[in-house]
Amino acid sequence: MRQRDVHKKSDDSCAPNDSSCLEMPTDLWVIKGKVYDFTTWTKHHPGGAAILNQSKGSDATALFESYHAVAESTKGKEKMGLDKALKRYYVRDARANEQDISVQHDWVNTPHYDKLKQNAQAYFQKNGSKAPWFIKLWHFSWSILYFGLAYRWIMYGKIWEAALMGAASLYGPGDAGHSGTHYEIFKSAKLNILFANVVAMWQFVPSGWTRQHVMMHHTRPTYTGDVDIHHLAFFNFWRLSKHEAWRWHHKYWFFKWPIAVTAIGLALPIVDASTLFVELPYLVDNVRHKAYADKWEYAKTFMQFMAQCCLWGTIVIRHGPATFFAPWLVFGFLFYSSAQLSHGTHEAQVDRENTKDEWILQQVRSTRGDHSPYSLFWTAFSIGLNNQAVHHCFPSCHWYHYPALNDIVLEATGEIYGVNRYKATFWEAYRDHLTFVNEVNKKP
Repeated sequence: MRQRDVHKKSDDSCAPNDSSCLEMPTDLWVIKGKVYDFTTWTKHHPGGAAILNQSKGSDATALFESYHAVAESTKGKEKMGLDKALKRYYVRDARANEQDISVQHDWVNTPHYDKLKQNAQAYFQKNGSKAPWFIKLWHFSWSILYFGLAYRWIMYGKIWEAALMGAASLYGPGDAGHSGTHYEIFKSAKLNILFANVVAMWQFVPSGWTRQHVMMHHTRPTYTGDVDIHHLAFFNFWRLSKHEAWRWHHKYWFFKWPIAVTAIGLALPIVDASTLFVELPYLVDNVRHKAYADKWEYAKTFMQFMAQCCLWGTIVIRHGPATFFAPWLVFGFLFYSSAQLSHGTHEAQVDRENTKDEWILQQVRSTRGDHSPYSLFWTAFSIGLNNQAVHHCFPSCHWYHYPALNDIVLEATGEIYGVNRYKATFWEAYRDHLTFVNEVNKKP
């Protein structure tokens, strides 16, 4: 098979954490220290061509493992035949300066991950992993409500309706985008991507979200530069890790919190779109990833972002800034309250220097701020982000299944309640998060 990769560096002695040394093969894929060419396979990939095209030119080891976890659990690793299938597209062994997550953990000896998939097998075989019909109805209902309120937002500009639309935007386009880009809702990969692009484009840009959330955050949560945890790093409001540089104004974080909550909503579409067009320092310096995109994806992203800008401009001109910011304030508060708690506690800070533990163990340990794991109400309220232990182990599994899978995940990974995590309520989790933010932003 032909080698079409390009390397600017010939030095193979690249340290695993030296991002300046990394040179990925531009149109190939790296998985577990080996280089593959899936070009002829992309159109036939059961998970769709999109995720393969988007991960081209990167170390896709963690994506490969996590997005086949449900299928392996359902069918069994031997029946899946993934290793045998990979051999057909093998090009060569990867050089040291082409590997990222491949060399940070052992991907051959994974007893905890293997046990997890084995223990979850009976559940997935009986219940599946996608959204049941009534949860699909939930997604469609919220999306319809959102578009109805958005129409009234444009036409009449009533602030209370704009605020209600802010809530609907989390459970409509927000959840559609999050669940859709994770392939959680439908069995068809194309339907998931279509639903996410049509509905979610009014809340954030799906192509950029896939890169900063699916491909970056889900491979290394709570690491410095993880844009999903550090949504506000773009504005430098405060820090969420002791490894980040402290600034004098960080100690006044509480006074900036209301502004930040609003900004976090607006930051999603702005940062998501810019991911494809601008090499933002806090992304490329901390997450070694080449954001490949073809001309169609660039054009689609540009048109989606411009459609948002036109909508925003229309609202400001017709109804003023108060009506414009009202839904973002509500959405920002709900989104922050859903997304930031699980990873934003002292217990959830992962030791980045420890590469001896399995990758899946670091994933689960980074979610020790989870709350209400058995409550379907709080799971729906948080669009599944209250139980990120399950979400990170099985990212293509819909949040409806999380309460039933919680104990399976924790038992397989050695997470014991009362020792290293506890069954926190929403309010306890919020208290712990704010305590952590306050302490990490005090003057060192």
